[in-house]
Amino acid sequence: MMIKMTYLPYLFWFCRNIEIKICQNPQCLQIEQKEYLFRPFNPTLFIAFKYTIPFVFIVMVFNANDIELSVVKFLEFGFALSFVATLSFLDGLLRIFAFILTMLLALFCSVYFIDINFIPFALKYSVLTTLIIAFVFDLNISVFEIYTENGVKGHFFTKRGALL
Repeated sequence: MMIKMTYLPYLFWFCRNIEIKICQNPQCLQIEQKEYLFRPFNPTLFIAFKYTIPFVFIVMVFNANDIELSVVKFLEFGFALSFVATLSFLDGLLRIFAFILTMLLALFCSVYFIDINFIPFALKYSVLTTLIIAFVFDLNISVFEIYTENGVKGHFFTKRGALL
């Protein structure tokens, strides 16, 4: 079974794909010929650990001008959505081509509206959009803690209900 496993305990942003085998004991798994115990991890703590620092970043970087209703802001949010869609749903050469095309269109809009901050704001909104999408997907996963007698070794994720 392939799962996503964290490199370090409690640091949920950086993961690797790894092959595991479930042992005879239902709370035991085998990773690279070593057996570990696992238990469910509190989903509220998972969300808190994963999204506290990005939330603080958003609070520090965003202000009231980011909520203003104007054509330029709508275009910036539109380009943010296209950046996220390009990087999330396309692969290979098509991803590179679509990203370059989106950047050129954003550059054109920046020159047309005489707004040198157009691209940085669009990229800032794309970070926000990525965090919102990741948060929505993280609501539908189960997190488990891998541990030994010495303490927690890492965490892994599965779709809700896929393992237990």
